[in-house]
Amino acid sequence: MRKRKKVFLLVTIFLLVLLAGCISDSPEQKKINKQNIEQAKINAQNYIEQKYGFTAEITDAILERQHGIFGSSPRSTVLVKMQYDGKEFNVYIDGANVNIDGADDYQVELITESIESFFTELIPGECSIYLLGGDVRVSYDEIENEFDIMFSNYFDGTNFDEVLGKSRCEIVAEYVQQDFSSLGEECFSNKMFSSENIYVTFISYRSHDCMQMVGRDHSNDEKYVVYIDNDLSINNGVITKKTYEIGHFDDFYYYVPGGVPEDVTFRKIVPDDEDCWDGHGIIDGTFLTDAYSVNCDYECEVYIYYPWNELENLPTEKISMTICREKEGEKKYSADVSMFCNVGEYIVYEIPVEKDDSLYFAFMKK
Repeated sequence: MRKRKKVFLLVTIFLLVLLAGCISDSPEQKKINKQNIEQAKINAQNYIEQKYGFTAEITDAILERQHGIFGSSPRSTVLVKMQYDGKEFNVYIDGANVNIDGADDYQVELITESIESFFTELIPGECSIYLLGGDVRVSYDEIENEFDIMFSNYFDGTNFDEVLGKSRCEIVAEYVQQDFSSLGEECFSNKMFSSENIYVTFISYRSHDCMQMVGRDHSNDEKYVVYIDNDLSINNGVITKKTYEIGHFDDFYYYVPGGVPEDVTFRKIVPDDEDCWDGHGIIDGTFLTDAYSVNCDYECEVYIYYPWNELENLPTEKISMTICREKEGEKKYSADVSMFCNVGEYIVYEIPVEKDDSLYFAFMKK
């Protein structure tokens, strides 16, 4: 017993020492950090002078750190905050040695506006552009770890492929009630569309309200199609077009990937007693909605978009989709199927449906 206590104590001391070392840099490391920051400032100024031909003022410099379970460790790369002629911008550059191999966001606004003008000529209509990605992936916060939109090459107003194509970058172009189906390869002759690192997505929303609902938490996957009517994506010269035809039954919308709404039939039915789901993901649940049977002549997935306000606007953790499947006279009850999320005004569920399946679903309060 004493031996076990001793081992436990040694392990505890070791972990505490390890944790302390991760939380606080040593005096030697702090000296190196300071040197890296100072060198990065010099490098950033030289980089900006070489790229743009002006000298910018440094307002701050933040050393990048690699974050982990037990704290963080310093890197030699630095985010140098600068300003010139009233404009603030950032430079990402290494401070371990003398170099001008940086990236910056000084031209991001100009690049975005230029792409927007180019796309508006290509596809007339009200267009909104935003960029995702860039030349570097950095982390200055222990929680956030996302792409900073920074570019190394100089943008001359036309060289989209050289600037955006150095590393992975996504361009999202948002329209309202725009049909992309008639656009052919001849529309996409610009070099940016043939770059393997540039991913362009044109999205058409069903209305301006739908665009505002999705915001820039964009994804053109199935959970958003209640707001999106069609999209076109192009990368490395390959064009992919999708049209999202949704159906409506009673209080909800639905979508069948690879099919059409008419492939699926719904009926409002009387469900089994609520206690049938006790022990199957629900305890003492109560129905929030009517129950609906769903049938299809082939194996498919059906996405259900149910208005949140019809579910008493309950927190998602208080809502569950319950399903009853019947095979060979045996009923199986389950809750919370494969996909569940809330998207704007709707709760979204994915229901796998087998050919000639006998099932029904309803929403239940947990």
